[in-house]
Amino acid sequence: MEENTESKEQSNKPGVWTILIGLFLIIRGAMRMADKEMEIFGILMIVVGVGSIVYYFAKK
Repeated sequence: MEENTESKEQSNKPGVWTILIGLFLIIRGAMRMADKEMEIFGILMIVVGVGSIVYYFAKK
């Protein structure tokens, strides 16, 4: 019983993929902002990337 409750608690925590996706979105957002045509999508990517990193540290 104890092992089942520990694994359920750990499954709710965000993993390393959350940080990697957040960093990827921040980098891609910066690249999109450099391209003047897609500036709004770059801002959106940066916001989502920062949000995922904040979510990782808030849930940890």
